[in-house]
Amino acid sequence: MLVVGLLSCNTNDQNDPASVTAADSTGQYVTRMFDDSDQSLMDSLMQVPFVAEADAYIDSISNHTHRISFLADTISPTEVHLQVGYNNTSRFETYFLFYFNPATKTLMVNDPVTDTRMTVEAYQKTLQ
Repeated sequence: MLVVGLLSCNTNDQNDPASVTAADSTGQYVTRMFDDSDQSLMDSLMQVPFVAEADAYIDSISNHTHRISFLADTISPTEVHLQVGYNNTSRFETYFLFYFNPATKTLMVNDPVTDTRMTVEAYQKTLQ
């Protein structure tokens, strides 16, 4: 009788959060820390009615343990993508995609139906 056993050379369990290597800050996995001006931008986004409604929804379904999350990616000096949505342990659910130009302070939102960028006011009208 021949018995064959296989041993893993890597003892880290990929499902164990302690064994997962943190993303490197050079940008292989895009993570961006927010500075004071970004906090102001996030505060402004929280004033947008449909973002505030999504925040209240997430707060409600999570039994007041989660709030809306922001994921920012600097595409170029004139464009920052802001994903706004629900962040949980398995994935980030994007509810809204905003485009911000830091030079002109212009904020646009992506309309998923027409796949076009429009002003927040114009997008708000499409929701009614």
